[in-house]
Amino acid sequence: MYQLYYLESAFVGFPFLIKIIIILSILIVLIYISSIINILFIAKGRKKIENRKKLIRSNYEQKLTEILFNPKNLTQSTIRSELITNEIEFKDWSKVFLTKLIFEIISKKMDLNINNYKETLKALDLPSYWEEQLRNKNIKDESIALRILDDMSEEASSNAISNKTISQNKNLRKHAKSIFMKFDSNDAFKFLEDDFDEDFNPLDAIRIHDSLKDKSKSKSLPPLIRYAHSAKNKFYIAFLIKEIGFFKQIDSVDTLIDMFQEPKTEDVVKAQIAETLGVLKYEPAIPILIDGYDFGSTETQSSILFSLGELGGEKSIEFLSKLYYETHNKEIIIKILQNLHLIDKNKTTFNKLKSSASTDFEKSIFDYIDKGHSVRK
Repeated sequence: MYQLYYLESAFVGFPFLIKIIIILSILIVLIYISSIINILFIAKGRKKIENRKKLIRSNYEQKLTEILFNPKNLTQSTIRSELITNEIEFKDWSKVFLTKLIFEIISKKMDLNINNYKETLKALDLPSYWEEQLRNKNIKDESIALRILDDMSEEASSNAISNKTISQNKNLRKHAKSIFMKFDSNDAFKFLEDDFDEDFNPLDAIRIHDSLKDKSKSKSLPPLIRYAHSAKNKFYIAFLIKEIGFFKQIDSVDTLIDMFQEPKTEDVVKAQIAETLGVLKYEPAIPILIDGYDFGSTETQSSILFSLGELGGEKSIEFLSKLYYETHNKEIIIKILQNLHLIDKNKTTFNKLKSSASTDFEKSIFDYIDKGHSVRK
């Protein structure tokens, strides 16, 4: 307002319209000059960033590559002496670019030395840096911070992670929840409740599985059937039931069978229950699986065949043999023969069916399986 007052007073005696035009012209020029200055400032900032990136890459890329993919386990002190030089001052901005460079390098090759990777992060003081950054509500690279702390969970604090479990960013929130389970906390598994989070997806499954697997090395997992039984999302329930099989939680079989026999159980859940019972080698489930076959979806039937191949026994062989003659679906026939071949140790029943094959398709399937080329589910 003061600027406008002075501009107006400078043109006393000018016609009103002329004054307005002159004042507007001056304002436009000032705005234009300000825009040019901002553009130059932004360009200078970008150039500075690019120069820093180049500096980090030229000083560290080759060294990091040699360390990260060195088959020999290196100590933190050795790595630090290799990396920290006087060529650049080791400031916070360098830690950001170093982190991104490390991620870029390890994404290009498969033979990463995990020990050297973690020791490198510690040598460069990256876990503590990103943990501190994660406490900052204005952090721009939250996903990078979470990835670092995920990889270094034994070195990080659960408090830094818990702050992000209530983030408005759904992906960030779910990632933080999955990492939280790795920490030694009394409520480490609280996020397994209430369907974990909204829109449960395969990436969530991978992250939770990784966290549970990591946690199981130091502590017994709670009965996962507890969370599966109270969940609403069918895909999340199926995931937890699969994890029950992976972690051999045999005490859950009674509840699993009850869920399998419940008419309202979703097909995707019922199919996973059938498969998990096989993975758990629970032989008493054989008659229950056989009885449920005719009423199951195609997905459930496929899982039942898989489980019978896991469980074996005369009842399974008898059922598969009988089903072979009753089935006209080619995919099902292949699965029947694959599993029968696996559990028929003497191949008596398998060879009997083979000798009765009448079509070229059937004969080709028997030959293919007999030669060991079959890969079951």
